[in-house]
Amino acid sequence: MLVILLALVSGGCVGYSSWWNTPSDSSGGELRVGDVAAAQPVATEDDTADSAQPAPAAGIIEAQVRNLTDHSAEVTIRFLLNNIVVHLARLRIEPRSTTSLVGPELAQLVEFTGVDHLGAPLSPQNFVFGTDLEDNEPAVYIISDGGEPEPEQPVDDVVDDTTVPEEEDPGDDEDEEEEEEEEEDDGGGTTPGGGGSTTTPTDCNHNGVDDAADLSAGTSVDCNLNQVPDECDIYAETSSDYNENGVPDECEDCNENGTMDSLDLELGQSADCNSNAVPDECDINAGTSVDANSDGTPDECRDCNENGVLDGQDISQGTSEDCNENLTPDECDVSGETSPDTNTNGVPDECEDCNDNGTLDDMDLAYGISQDCNGNAIPDECDLSAGTSPDCNSTGVPDECDVAAGSSSDTDSNGVPDECDPQVMYVIDPLGAALMTLQPENGVITLTAGPTPSVSSAEGLCFEQAPRGVEQRSMYSLVNASTSGVQLVTIDPATAAVQIRASLGDDVDGLAFSIYGILYGVLGAGSEDPGAIVIIGRVDGSLTPVDLAGANGAQFTLAAHPYANGLYRVACTDYCRLDYIDLDYGMVITVDSQMDKLYQAVTFDVAQNRLIGAAKHAGPTAGETLIVAIDLTTGGEQILSVVVPHTRISGMAFPPAFGQN
Repeated sequence: MLVILLALVSGGCVGYSSWWNTPSDSSGGELRVGDVAAAQPVATEDDTADSAQPAPAAGIIEAQVRNLTDHSAEVTIRFLLNNIVVHLARLRIEPRSTTSLVGPELAQLVEFTGVDHLGAPLSPQNFVFGTDLEDNEPAVYIISDGGEPEPEQPVDDVVDDTTVPEEEDPGDDEDEEEEEEEEEDDGGGTTPGGGGSTTTPTDCNHNGVDDAADLSAGTSVDCNLNQVPDECDIYAETSSDYNENGVPDECEDCNENGTMDSLDLELGQSADCNSNAVPDECDINAGTSVDANSDGTPDECRDCNENGVLDGQDISQGTSEDCNENLTPDECDVSGETSPDTNTNGVPDECEDCNDNGTLDDMDLAYGISQDCNGNAIPDECDLSAGTSPDCNSTGVPDECDVAAGSSSDTDSNGVPDECDPQVMYVIDPLGAALMTLQPENGVITLTAGPTPSVSSAEGLCFEQAPRGVEQRSMYSLVNASTSGVQLVTIDPATAAVQIRASLGDDVDGLAFSIYGILYGVLGAGSEDPGAIVIIGRVDGSLTPVDLAGANGAQFTLAAHPYANGLYRVACTDYCRLDYIDLDYGMVITVDSQMDKLYQAVTFDVAQNRLIGAAKHAGPTAGETLIVAIDLTTGGEQILSVVVPHTRISGMAFPPAFGQN
């Protein structure tokens, strides 16, 4: 069993007690070991004996703990003023060591509580200034395991035997009671000793549950991590609970200054400008409040323009601008000269330099450093970077300026350069007897006109060549009539109305206009020379063979190169072959002799410099119609999209807006 000894250095009166005991008065009664006499201040007319408080300390008080045992101990030291804790410290005192702590000035009382290495409570002690302490004298708390004190601490300095009758010493009774309790505890559980050691379960809150189980289950909290339920710390007064909220004060000390937060605020040691019951420095350190200017005051509490409205509210309500997003109203940046305002318009200069070149935007425009093609007083490069003006063709000029200057066409007058409009082509579905539009990148089909029986057998599709900018260009196709054979027709893109131009005397599968406006066709499998290239007379339907070899196949389709005098021919049987036909030199160049897919129609994609084809899969997915991009030099195939199943595309052509045939 530990014995707690108390020593006061020179000039101090001897005394120690449980700090919650009421001190004995000075009306002739003797001090007993275990009692402390409170200092008696001079009373005024308004004071009573009950309300008088100990006189404030005149100097700094040092609290000193000496551990004379071979085991560590946990000690809590409190400095109080008018019964309010003004400083608190929890210390681990190592064996055979001395720890000192200097408290604040004007403290009236120093309290010591603690537990030994087994968690058993040490006897609480306190010192009252003016009774136990003199100016600048330490309060010394000695932990000893019995026997004679250390040589530097004479027994005479610890207890004054002349003032304490031995038979009335309540400390002896307490020791005897503690011994009896220990003996009872020994009979109720296993304690350390012998060949092994186990620890008897504790239930400090008397709820019938072991404290460790309480903490593990969360039915008790241990905020200070001392393995003791918080309610027991508070009940045993090893932790104070100034605001009586059931939480030890040391767990409510966010700034770690030894004083609980609410007391910090009550004594004015910390500010709480936003009235959230949290010291401002803790709000800032935790990031729950911003302190952009590092002045120690949360930004939400500042009113730099002194208009009676907090800056944050000014900005959020729009009564002040914050263009540089520094949480300070712009007028304060300017008036405080943290931001220059060269043109004196009340806007910080850094907010009028959109291209970050160090020159105000209006100066950039005035001196021609930046252009403003759309006349919106914003440098064009800023329009583009902010996205207020698009630049779909990556020319470095806003699209509206490209269109206005004529460097880009806008055939549909939608404000978007034609080269940036989503690619849409016309396609013929003979099964559905319909003329439709198709977006090749996603396979979306839109019905233009149909069903129209007159296009139910149409195949091949192309627009006639004409100078760029000419909107009205005829769309040609081929219709296989059961009685009159193959007919050359034009189709109205809006209504799918068909007008017969001429009857052809042979089977023709595909059409294409060369760059010179000559209409070419490729003979089908029903002709005498399948795959042969012919010139088609648009008025009389005459077919003039071109001196080139034909190709083997059961299905043929044709597309023209938009810039060279040449044609692309695809001939398909079990697989397809892609040829480029140079009309100037009469040459046939095979690009790919064995393509994977079976093509029903092709057209030239000027925007991407490739062929686009409609094909069918072989095998289990043969019902799908694929839109495929074909590389002009290798014949490599890339599937772009899959259109509605069972749609058959027999002809496809981009409208003139993209320059295709």
